[in-house]
Amino acid sequence: MLPIVVLVLAIVAGCTKKSGPDPIVGQWVWFNQPIVHIDANGDLRLPDKGVFGHWHVVDAAARTYELDWSNGYVDHVTVSPDGKSLDGANQNGTKVTATRAR
Repeated sequence: MLPIVVLVLAIVAGCTKKSGPDPIVGQWVWFNQPIVHIDANGDLRLPDKGVFGHWHVVDAAARTYELDWSNGYVDHVTVSPDGKSLDGANQNGTKVTATRAR
């Protein structure tokens, strides 16, 4: 019976998701200088411009995301391993970069 309990505990431990916010959550200084707020609930916003949208994970292991903006842009970005920058492009091929503000 004990080996089964140990096996079940090992499986459960291996399946638990790491805690903490998603790597993309926070405030980012965008390539064109505005501060973009990316919230844990899947929202994103550019308060000074009245632009908003939603984001979702494309590949968690690769740290890639899709950001769908209310102004029609769709950005595909990757967060760096250290979590301090992101880069990618929008649907028109325009390069998108940002550095973490907070």
